Amino acid sequence: MPGVGFIRPAGGGGAGGGASVAVVLDDTTPKLGQSVTITATATGITPTSYTFYLPQQDGSFETVTQAGNTYAWTVSKYDAFTVTVTATDGSSEGSGSATGTTTGDVDADAFIAAHNTATGGTMDSTMEANTLGFFLRLKGINTTYNENVFSQLLAANAEIYPMIPDDVSNASISGYSINAIDPTRNATMVGFVSGDATVNGLTGGSGKYMIMNNAPSDYSQNDMGLDVYLRTRSTTSCQIGTTVNAFTSSDTGAFIMSFGSASGRMRCKLNSAYFLSQGSLVVDTGFISLQRDKSDRFDVCNDADVSELIVLPSLVPDTKVFFGMALNQNGSPAYNTTESVSMLCNRPYLEEKSIFTLFEAVDWLQTQIGRNV
Repeated sequence: MPGVGFIRPAGGGGAGGGASVAVVLDDTTPKLGQSVTITATATGITPTSYTFYLPQQDGSFETVTQAGNTYAWTVSKYDAFTVTVTATDGSSEGSGSATGTTTGDVDADAFIAAHNTATGGTMDSTMEANTLGFFLRLKGINTTYNENVFSQLLAANAEIYPMIPDDVSNASISGYSINAIDPTRNATMVGFVSGDATVNGLTGGSGKYMIMNNAPSDYSQNDMGLDVYLRTRSTTSCQIGTTVNAFTSSDTGAFIMSFGSASGRMRCKLNSAYFLSQGSLVVDTGFISLQRDKSDRFDVCNDADVSELIVLPSLVPDTKVFFGMALNQNGSPAYNTTESVSMLCNRPYLEEKSIFTLFEAVDWLQTQIGRNV
């Protein structure tokens, strides 16, 4: 059975009559997430079992013990790695190792391929590098806490739209529709025209919105989050809209909506009636989130710092799909965003280290593109 440990045997020969193991990888420069076949050939013994020590990103090793001498490993360590295999006949043991270096990421490649198909062009090398860096950080690589947020979002079938441009000077509506978690489930872009998508982000307006795939009901009543990276903010700003019937204090659903610094107020809800801040909650531009994992409260975060704890009981999640850049009012867009947005996400609740990792990934991407605020 697979397991995880922090100690691996040293490479080379083992105790017992000079037994040794030669280890070969069918690809020594794989991508993160790629399947690599490991073949172990023992000398000096006739093994009854082999144990494969598979490196993980946090420095530990997953161990797999089996009778066969080959194993298909999904590469889980970025950059340089060492795979070790021990073989035993029950009384004697030998071991050996093989090294490799990870050169990319299969999920970043899938995003780039979907982006190119949507745009009918080829993403340039700068944005390919930005895409790779973003995906690596979603997986906890080069981040503070080494949390694999991508795997959590993938398990929940979440959606995140990072709005990566085609190249350093151009962006497209179709390119901004690509979902990083599953690029076969992309948003439908409605009403946008050439010029609404720039390198800086996506600007909305009357009749312009994104039809996403998920609804609040696709998440648990007390396990849900929404995120936006807002670049501009005015007195009529709507950051992200999801579901609404009639915009009243008793209305239920899930959305983030803010008003400009002149009033310093914000409307938001997460499987609840809406909350209208009284001036104490001033959420500015940047990475803004709502999160709920309690039946009686939810949090508002700005750049991953909790801005407000809102005491509102949770209600049954709405079944209407999320709209981006507008609220879904019984299937029609309402309260359309007039601001510039450069990331939208619907997802499950994330623990503190995970949401900070998500923030780091998104903020890093904005910085690379030059649109961070």
